[in-house]
Amino acid sequence: MSGWLSGRRSIRLPADVYQQPGIRALLTIVVNSRDRIFENATLALEIVELLRQQAEYERIAVLAYCLMPDHLHLLVRVDGPIGAVQFIQTFKSKSTRIAWKHGHTGQLWQRSFHDRLLRETENEHETIRYLFANPVRSGLVGTWPQYAFSGSFAYELADFS
Repeated sequence: MSGWLSGRRSIRLPADVYQQPGIRALLTIVVNSRDRIFENATLALEIVELLRQQAEYERIAVLAYCLMPDHLHLLVRVDGPIGAVQFIQTFKSKSTRIAWKHGHTGQLWQRSFHDRLLRETENEHETIRYLFANPVRSGLVGTWPQYAFSGSFAYELADFS
């Protein structure tokens, strides 16, 4: 069932858009019930490592990530055959199993996620700096380099200072 029959409206563009090589997507996935589960630093580090491994395996360039206490921001570029939607679905499944090992029960992530495709004219570095500023805007740290759970698997962080 889809659309009006299921009671849920699709918020996605056609699936093939998310699989186009070179497409850049700003993605946000939110923890179910906005639980601040990633205040557990050990769990947060394991989630970041899973993100790195999965991105490498599926050839998704993680241009920037910021794992906040109750959500995750990503800027990704599709470099391989796996699209951004499938990447997120797999990541959510694997990260849920990691959270269970840390005592979390039930569904870790909200059902869907937010996305926005970057236009060719948008400055990637400005978008990354905005993403890195999330913990500063939230009052978690004074400057973004102080935050342990953000970074890039594609760029040197010195490029954004």
